[in-house]
Amino acid sequence: MVETLNHREIMIYLKNMTTKLINLKTHVAKLEAMMMSGFTATGKAFRQVKVVSQAIVDETRKNTEHLDEFGGTIEADSFFDGTRKRVV
Repeated sequence: MVETLNHREIMIYLKNMTTKLINLKTHVAKLEAMMMSGFTATGKAFRQVKVVSQAIVDETRKNTEHLDEFGGTIEADSFFDGTRKRVV
């Protein structure tokens, strides 16, 4: 037996659906704002890491140039003898 809905029940159903869609839209907007702020923070952090990494490279290059002036060309890494010891 097919149950028929009257006009009032249909309108209540549509009103409930509309309310749910409006709430969903609000939640999606909040999520979008949160994601965009996260992407902005990630971009800012990436730029900061890039600047720091470049500063480290520049300082390393300067130190290598100074060592070249005082001691000649560095041919091999002699700081570690190939065996690293774990100190606890």
